[in-house]
Amino acid sequence: MISNSQNARRAKPILILLAQAAVLIGLVIWAYGPGLNSQFQLDDGRIIAGNVYIRMLDWSPHTLWRAAFQDGGNNRPLTNITLALNYYFGGYKPRGYHLVNLGILFFTAMGIWLVLIKLFARLGYERSRAELAAWLAALLWSVHPVNIQAITYVAQRYASMAGAFSIWSIYFFHLGQEAGKRNWRFFIISGLFCFFAIMSKETALTLPALLLCYKLYFFDGFARGWLGRNWKWILALAVFYALAGAILLRPGMAARIETDVGKMPYSVWLRSLSEPRVFVWYISLLLFPFPQSLSLIHDFAASTSIFSPWTTAICLVLVLGATFLAIYRARSWKIYSFAMLWYWGQLMVEALPLPIDLAHEHRLYLASLAIIVPAVAWPILKLKKPGLALGWILLIAVFFAQFSWQRNHTWQTEEKLLKDTATKAPGSSMVWSLYCRVLGKINKYDSAIPACQMAVRLSPSNYLAHFTLGVLYLKAEQPELAETELQKAIEIWPNEYGAHNYLGFLYMKAGKLEPAEQELLKAVELSRESVVQPLFNLAVLYSLKGDHPNAAKWYLAALARDPSNAQAHYFLAQTYLALKQGDDYLRELRKAVDLNPEGKNARLELARALAGSNRCPEATALIQAIPADDPQAREILSYCQSQ
Repeated sequence: MISNSQNARRAKPILILLAQAAVLIGLVIWAYGPGLNSQFQLDDGRIIAGNVYIRMLDWSPHTLWRAAFQDGGNNRPLTNITLALNYYFGGYKPRGYHLVNLGILFFTAMGIWLVLIKLFARLGYERSRAELAAWLAALLWSVHPVNIQAITYVAQRYASMAGAFSIWSIYFFHLGQEAGKRNWRFFIISGLFCFFAIMSKETALTLPALLLCYKLYFFDGFARGWLGRNWKWILALAVFYALAGAILLRPGMAARIETDVGKMPYSVWLRSLSEPRVFVWYISLLLFPFPQSLSLIHDFAASTSIFSPWTTAICLVLVLGATFLAIYRARSWKIYSFAMLWYWGQLMVEALPLPIDLAHEHRLYLASLAIIVPAVAWPILKLKKPGLALGWILLIAVFFAQFSWQRNHTWQTEEKLLKDTATKAPGSSMVWSLYCRVLGKINKYDSAIPACQMAVRLSPSNYLAHFTLGVLYLKAEQPELAETELQKAIEIWPNEYGAHNYLGFLYMKAGKLEPAEQELLKAVELSRESVVQPLFNLAVLYSLKGDHPNAAKWYLAALARDPSNAQAHYFLAQTYLALKQGDDYLRELRKAVDLNPEGKNARLELARALAGSNRCPEATALIQAIPADDPQAREILSYCQSQ
């Protein structure tokens, strides 16, 4: 029989565990609470609101496949599926997307907690201290302000999902190593999580190599003959990376990368030369993550030579020296050595000479563990009386949570976020052009146009600045200035569809239908598979020219890319009416109403057509949602009553 004292001893760890989990969850919810009210920001428009592939309306295999792989134009199918599921269950309501991202943060934190308990116990530390150190590291990581970009910015779900699956892959890999051949299921689960991480974002491609390093450091101990014992692992890694390279650099994707590299403001060599400075700067950001240090975009200038700026050479020496020590002291300084490899491994893919920005905070999502874990674990595991260290770490966690709370407030609207970014990176033409675009979206043209002009002054070759300025002038009814800026944008990047599309729209609006047709056809030729607007504009143009068969052709092409576009269905209905195809006209009107129940014009027109066909019960049902004092609704109702 078990005594009450035995029950108390068993209950106490559970109560402590629940209390620790409650503190972690509570601090995270407080820190990220303001971010749950954030709007979609910047790339969220392209990846979510403007991405026809994620508009999942059913569960058919074709729909799921298209949402995941996006006609072969995307290497991140698993994350794409989660975005499509968000749309399926909640449409374009940002809160649902933010809640999923917050759930990913919790999932990752729990994995970090469990992995570190196992690791510290493996290294021979007392169980109670190992559990405390693991919890503190997971807590501090969870509320660290540098993670906000990976969580509050929905578009960075790619990074957060890859990070979550990476951590759980390591956890089950550890369990498999402890169990050995007795339980191969752990290795299968670890492999699945590793696959999921890679399918979430390409940065996880370093994970298989890091798993081997984890085995060598914490299970093999680099004992003599380690290379021979692990030859199968090494061969498997070589085959894996060869296959991954062939898939990721397939002809279509390689061509896109080559095109984007040509748009970089600096050469591949200068980007590589700048990376050591970025690596060192990242560490300072992790140690001092004050809100004034954090920014959506950091104005990080590329190095122009090994001594310009002079910090390039110093950072290069530091990086090479730290790496050499990590390799040289791999046996005796296991934690330091593995932390260094982990840091480089998490940043490696995005440090390659790819057409991406030099520095972004979301890249530190898991890399930060290389700094946080040793800094937190050392005093808890090593000091005889860690009480003071425990107090300091908890205090820092509260400060970090407060910093994250402040930063999440900044992320609530695009205008607030870009204003903050422009304040912190005033010399960045890209920041000013983005700020200009955001102000234009909310019709603040008086502020938006000067912001774009600033972007152009800072960088006359900034395509986005000229393009956005042209669009703003167009909206502000200044067609001559709009045409000048759009033409400049085309001169800079003639193969971008956006400026051709808007220039065609401008000409169409001015009644210049022939040049409008040329520009819109060029925009269609250059546009991606998910882009609808040029096709739609071209269809409108042919409607204006009275060429209804061609108009129908291009509306159908637009709907092939975006079947849920209610406006395209409505305009196609008008085209079928002009072509005297009555059944097609009614079908498209119904689709427009189904997709946009609040669209009054389509609803009234469908009701009028049904009433004219002596289908008054259907017509009356359609206009019930329209205010009774609407003259068109009253007219239809009166007609039906007279019948």
